[in-house]
Amino acid sequence: MLDEPAKGLHPLNIETLANAIHELIQLNNTVISVEHEPLMIKNSDHIIEFGGTGTDGGYLLYEGNPAEIPHTTPTGRMLNHVFSLMKKSTQREAASTISISCAEKFFTIPRFTLVRDTENTDLIDSAVSWISEKYLSVAIPNNIFFSKVNSDTLSITAPIAIEIDFSKTIRYEISLYSALGIKQLLLRKIQFLYPNDFYLLKWIFDEKSSTGKCSKCRGTGKISDIPRDYFLSDGELSKSCIKFLNSSTQYKETKKLLKSKFKIDIAQKYSEMNDNERNILFLGTDDNILFDNESIEWNGIIEQFLLYHKYYPENDSDAVFRRKKEVTCPICMGKRIQKEFSNYTIWGLNFGELMSLPLKSVINSIQDNLSESIIDNVVLAILKHMICLGLGNYSLSTTLLSMNSKDSQLANFVAKYANNIFGAFIVIKNISMLNKEQQTYIKKIAETWKSTNTLILSE
Repeated sequence: MLDEPAKGLHPLNIETLANAIHELIQLNNTVISVEHEPLMIKNSDHIIEFGGTGTDGGYLLYEGNPAEIPHTTPTGRMLNHVFSLMKKSTQREAASTISISCAEKFFTIPRFTLVRDTENTDLIDSAVSWISEKYLSVAIPNNIFFSKVNSDTLSITAPIAIEIDFSKTIRYEISLYSALGIKQLLLRKIQFLYPNDFYLLKWIFDEKSSTGKCSKCRGTGKISDIPRDYFLSDGELSKSCIKFLNSSTQYKETKKLLKSKFKIDIAQKYSEMNDNERNILFLGTDDNILFDNESIEWNGIIEQFLLYHKYYPENDSDAVFRRKKEVTCPICMGKRIQKEFSNYTIWGLNFGELMSLPLKSVINSIQDNLSESIIDNVVLAILKHMICLGLGNYSLSTTLLSMNSKDSQLANFVAKYANNIFGAFIVIKNISMLNKEQQTYIKKIAETWKSTNTLILSE
């Protein structure tokens, strides 16, 4: 049984996966897969389609041969639409050029080249949007029918497109540790260094796990912060804040604990609380607490807001969320990792140091402890790109969302380059927003990137 095995694969590799599954079937195996990828669905022997959302939710819509699925079901419409487009560009991967056409406009670029173009911006933008929407439709089948791009007149012979726009802010709450691919590289290195303890260390070196680490910052030493004044009015908790807390499931579950153990009650005046009580109210408790034979955790008002700011009863909650800042963890000051785990190090750094130190300090430690491992050299190369682009003061715990638009896109550029993407149509826009040194470096990398991808550079 497989759960979306094609998810995240490059389109050029999906057919390889489908062939591998058919080899398993030929060895007298039966394969059952949950799938949204059109090519995988089309190559199945038998499909069962259930309704997703709406009135058809949960009902059987079709069962049988994928070639006979009617165009009246969401999957049938998607397969018909996607494969009718693919017929327009047969032998796509073998073509020597990428062509984009829309209505009477037409643009052709040789594959595996770097082109500077400003005359076809609208046409290129439409093509990138369409490819993005097409592949989003794999996860959300109906998305393809809400496209703002007129796909009846648009045609592009590129399998996948990527846009890096230095004028746009990235809205992803993902750390540089994960975005740059360093997390997966380190897990492989840890498995080699500490094979007997890997089952535990894979959680110790995971920024989302609290195993062996401070439950507030999870060992990264940094947390996102919102000014407390936003939740106060005339020195007391605002009505909006109290309403928000009373609707919070976690607060309802911990309300009794806060009142009996810490003497904290939002009905009392905030001005009458001492500093410790205020800190617990806003920052939460350190680790879970056993209360009435249950393990209970209170994350604090700020954490609740960061998770559920869309439900905060103020119109500016989204804007306030976007202005959050990264600060040193006030619970452990970035120092707490249990002693039993502090001896597990990579390049002389334990997890807390690895995540909280500036990248320029991490790279110095790697160079001082460099081995012949391929992983060491790959990580070193990634971090050198970050340093050369002026991002050396960030830490691996920094999230793309907390960075300004220019820096987040520079990190995005490094992440895409480091992931060894092949055969893509890559559009790099608004490079003029960068300083001269950054522009020079981006152009230098783009020149090497064209050996495996097709790039358009717009200044």
